[in-house]
Amino acid sequence: MQSKHLCEVTDCIVYERLLPRLEVLVAGCGTGRLDGLDLSYRICADYLSSFLFGYCNGTNFLSFSSNGKAEFNRDDSLELWRFHYENLSCREAFFVQEMPGLYRLLKALRTNLLPRQYSEATEFLENWMSAMTDKADRTITLKQSKGLTLEAKDEPVVYEAAKEAVKKDSPHLSLEAQRMQIESEMFDHVCKAPGFYCY
Repeated sequence: MQSKHLCEVTDCIVYERLLPRLEVLVAGCGTGRLDGLDLSYRICADYLSSFLFGYCNGTNFLSFSSNGKAEFNRDDSLELWRFHYENLSCREAFFVQEMPGLYRLLKALRTNLLPRQYSEATEFLENWMSAMTDKADRTITLKQSKGLTLEAKDEPVVYEAAKEAVKKDSPHLSLEAQRMQIESEMFDHVCKAPGFYCY
């Protein structure tokens, strides 16, 4: 890998989170089975969010449950995130994407083609994304105000690049509109990442 940021994020995810998790799961699991889909979601969410927003701002779904047990905590925030993430990829979204005029017309006539779960999922994930960008903004502000040098893994590289691009390309927009555009870009990276959907 050429990117120091990506190398450090990868090392931290693999050596500080994934391998310790696997060792505990294998040692405490008499059947030799493990939930590969759940583990995959945890790895992808932690890796992608750390890459976009910096390791210190990313999710930590690979961590042990609050009770310290080897099993994944089924009541943790990943389950809630995953529930909403999977509801975002409903088949009914076809109308919004491919026939937006028809969708708007029917919605104006009080016929919403999207299930309620889709709207709830979108709201949940947009709020989650807003919280992630807030954390990245605090890191950037702290770095700039104190003149700190962050470890490469903690730099919100992708977020910072998107933020600069929006400022450069859309100086006519208000700060709030720019923020929404940046969040939309980050939302697309996380929620529409190829291969990260589970149909």
